[in-house]
Amino acid sequence: KLITAFSRDQKRKMYVTHRLKENEELVWSWIAHKKCYILVAGSAVKMPNDVRNAIVDIIGKYGHKNKSEADKIVKNLERSRRYQSETWS
Repeated sequence: KLITAFSRDQKRKMYVTHRLKENEELVWSWIAHKKCYILVAGSAVKMPNDVRNAIVDIIGKYGHKNKSEADKIVKNLERSRRYQSETWS
């Protein structure tokens, strides 16, 4: 399954963080059990940090981890190239 978000192509802006919020349990399941890859592309201004924070929050909530533990999981995803960000300004 591919989840997309487009903030410029429609009247109602849909951001990546909105899609993550709508699909928290699914995203957690993918991270925990499916060995998913997370590819983030878009503006480098706020989006990468907002998305990363949302992923950390999802891991904390559904993985029952504190913020530090959830952040370490995201760092491991980054090191293993399962979390990648391609952003520009």
